[in-house]
Amino acid sequence: MTSIKKRLTKNVRLIFVGFLIFTLFLLVLISWIRVFVNDKQDEQDVSAAEEGEINYNFDIDGRGDNANIYLPDGAGRSDTDSTSSVGSNSQDLDGTEDGTTPTPAPTPTPAPTPEPEPENIVCLGDSVTAGYPYNGSSSTYPAKLQASINSAFGSGEYTVVNKAVNGYKAENVLANTSIWLNQYNPEVVLLMVGGNDIAEADIYTINAVVNQTASEVQQIVNTVKAHTNPDGSHPKLILSAFIPNNLYDTWGSLAISYYNTKLASSITGDDKYFTANWSDLYDTSTHQAKTSLMYDSTHPNTSGYSIIAANWYSQVAGYL
Repeated sequence: MTSIKKRLTKNVRLIFVGFLIFTLFLLVLISWIRVFVNDKQDEQDVSAAEEGEINYNFDIDGRGDNANIYLPDGAGRSDTDSTSSVGSNSQDLDGTEDGTTPTPAPTPTPAPTPEPEPENIVCLGDSVTAGYPYNGSSSTYPAKLQASINSAFGSGEYTVVNKAVNGYKAENVLANTSIWLNQYNPEVVLLMVGGNDIAEADIYTINAVVNQTASEVQQIVNTVKAHTNPDGSHPKLILSAFIPNNLYDTWGSLAISYYNTKLASSITGDDKYFTANWSDLYDTSTHQAKTSLMYDSTHPNTSGYSIIAANWYSQVAGYL
């Protein structure tokens, strides 16, 4: 009996140990099966995600070239918030974090176009052009010409510049012409000079003086026409016959008439030559200047200057 009990006890122990070993084996097997099943499931999820990838297209630079962002289904979002999750999990492409469109910078206001500078009309000559004895006043012919131009074309369109000097002869005007041209770049030059030159001549020297003065006038014309303004244009030059006077009885006006004839026949290159300033102030009955239009023997009064200004305006208006 004792032997049998011992044998049964041994067998029970063996059975119990075997049962424990079997149980451990089952637990290990079950754990391995779970790991294997989870790995398979993960592979299937990844495969499904690759087959069902979502393509988000963003036109970054407005040229139609799309940058693609791929997100697998279920990757940190639900199917109902796929659009919003892109904005919430990344910075907006325009640099704002809240996804709002930034306020554009204000368009700069263009600088105003500068007003064009007025065109210059330069008057060259002696005391008659300077306006003696009304120098610097509104009674000179350049001042009256300015008023007429303003009335016709508007103030600020043209500026009449009076560069005449009392006592100037043709040679003095010639010596300064280039300086004035470079300073004013005129649209038109008005030239009336020679009275002081001819006043120095007598019956013996008149031919030489007229020829010399006409030669200097020609050089003035050449200098003006050779000048190039900044816009590439060349000044127009209008030449006037000189006015009559009451010097030396009728000799003074006779000498001026001879000089004017020389200008008309010899000067070339000018744009226009006219004689109205001579003829409108000349008295055919006395063969001298009209006394009603003269301040003294050689200079007009305000009425005479008004006539001269009107004559100049009728000549220059066509060039403006």
